[in-house]
Amino acid sequence: MRLGTPPLHARTDRRQSLRLVALVATLLVALASAAPTALAFSSRQDPLAYQPALDEGPLGPGRQAYRERRDPQRALESYQLFKRAVAEDPTDHVALWHLAMSCYYLGQRVFDTPEERKRVFSEGHRLAETAAKRDPNCAPCHMLAGVNQALWGQEMGIFRVLSGLPNVKHHLRKSTELDPTFAGASALRVRSQIAKVLPRWLGGGKKKARRYLRRAIEIAPYEPLNYQFLAKLLLKQFGDREGALRVAKQGLTLPMPGPEFVESVDAVRRLNGLVAQLEKK
Repeated sequence: MRLGTPPLHARTDRRQSLRLVALVATLLVALASAAPTALAFSSRQDPLAYQPALDEGPLGPGRQAYRERRDPQRALESYQLFKRAVAEDPTDHVALWHLAMSCYYLGQRVFDTPEERKRVFSEGHRLAETAAKRDPNCAPCHMLAGVNQALWGQEMGIFRVLSGLPNVKHHLRKSTELDPTFAGASALRVRSQIAKVLPRWLGGGKKKARRYLRRAIEIAPYEPLNYQFLAKLLLKQFGDREGALRVAKQGLTLPMPGPEFVESVDAVRRLNGLVAQLEKK
């Protein structure tokens, strides 16, 4: 052994550590890209559509501001309005998950600094966890608890992601069981991104990721994001250009989402770009 060369077991441990860091770094990106969309138009109930029980009560002004969240100022107003509703009744799990939803959006689309994002994702996670404890059968509560925790972990570092992953996966499974259509099958999209980067021995794999996305399209065929995610997976992980093009074109046959569905509208733009890219070659 040359002087200064680490023992074989030390080199093996180092390689394993490096692979783990690379895996978690990939997972961080996947979780960020798969975070929940706007509460997309559901086959059961359109959560952003006018609902007298919600829109004529304390949550009404916040819900309207959230529909207009493309404007960052309105996104901030929705947060403040939902916060006021929670202050009026801290036991209301519906108000809690609305505020957690607003936290998610601010962290993803509005706030610029790591400290702001850490704070708001941590708040969103805490709120949604509380909501899920108050109503264990609340699909939005579990969805937002899992995703806010994942995004908070992303801001904190790889070990927070690893330690929090079992809880994130628990909440996503629970949300899927309770209402798989929620947020346009958002829980299945996030689960697919996690499966895509985890090895099979950790419960992942690209085939499992594909199954999740095909299931998402089955139960939420109206959501452009499901087609965008599947087309990208087929292209990048399977090298299936024809399949990716077919799925992307299928997504573009859907009715155009309304402007309140910010992420869904952006998905249509990305699908158009993907089709243009694939048809050139």
